Amino acid sequence: AQEPSTHLSQQQQQQQQQWLSAQQCQSAQQQQHLPLVQQQLQLQSLLQGLIAKALTAACAAMQQHGAISLDQVLGMLALGAACLQHTPGLLVPQSLDVLLAVILPATRSQNSEQCIGVLRWIETLVKAAQLHHQHQQGAGGIVAHCTTNMAGQTLEALQQRLVTAGVGPQLVLASLLAAAGSMPPDLILPICRCLHGVLVAAGQQLFRQWLHESVLQLAADTAPWQSVKIDTKVAFIGDLSSGESLASVTRFKRLVKQFCGGKKKGTTSGMSVRAP
Repeated sequence: AQEPSTHLSQQQQQQQQQWLSAQQCQSAQQQQHLPLVQQQLQLQSLLQGLIAKALTAACAAMQQHGAISLDQVLGMLALGAACLQHTPGLLVPQSLDVLLAVILPATRSQNSEQCIGVLRWIETLVKAAQLHHQHQQGAGGIVAHCTTNMAGQTLEALQQRLVTAGVGPQLVLASLLAAAGSMPPDLILPICRCLHGVLVAAGQQLFRQWLHESVLQLAADTAPWQSVKIDTKVAFIGDLSSGESLASVTRFKRLVKQFCGGKKKGTTSGMSVRAP
């Protein structure tokens, strides 16, 4: 009667030894991977510094010459967009600020290639920040833990600048002025697609807030819509941020063209807030 008991005890001992062996093996693997993780962190820190220096130097060169270089702008925006889409953690807050400072002057251009690059960058900015924000709101503690890493910190900083620091309304205003003539007339569809992308990414409520601030507060007296009544402006804000406009780019484009008075080549005024 005792033999089965002894046999079970031996099985338990074997299972315990197997479990201990597995734990030791896992611990050894973790120790092997530790230097690799450290190397990755060091490499990421190095790349952060290189990107920040490159962007700062390019921005300083543009300020020194008093003009925006097409190659520099396209290079900076392409680098920023690639980082946001694939490795956001490579953009430290300083790099974000440099890129944001370039956007507004770059929207006042008649160079189609530069304008397309700026429009794509604006849409990428808002999508990245809002997607991160939505994931945080929906996933609770699991995704909240991700905010401790470098990517999460970058996207949090971007979200703060768009919503709290007022960059979002300035981007909306720049897009409306682009539709009014600060960009070439044949880019009206890309401009409206970009602005509609901001609506989709930010959501109706936040987009309505940005639109309200840009149209009624930030726009200079020379903005083309300043000659219309306040009721017309308020109606436009409601229409453009409505569910119907969200569902139809065609309707969205028509409203923008009507409100901005059509395309008038070379119209670059209307923005009272300048880029830093």
